Amino acid sequence: LPLNKADLHGLIIKIDIIRDLTQVTKNHKFNFDQEGLLTETLDGRRGVILPRQHASKTMTELINLACRRAKINPQEENFKIFVFTTETYIE
Repeated sequence: LPLNKADLHGLIIKIDIIRDLTQVTKNHKFNFDQEGLLTETLDGRRGVILPRQHASKTMTELINLACRRAKINPQEENFKIFVFTTETYIE
């Protein structure tokens, strides 16, 4: 929904900048507190999960979540997996 002038009071803006994007395999030892995950197909569909923005407990759950967001079928489509850290700015 669009914001109006009354909504601006107390508004907090948070920006996460992706850093250190690294391609990994499904066997990567994922750091759930510090890393985010990105899945990408050859046709450019991407699913992104920011660090600390998920309840996943395993790498497989996280990959499936990212794939769902990008409408990727992980059993039938080829895709790449990347991990990254973020630099967060809050205003």
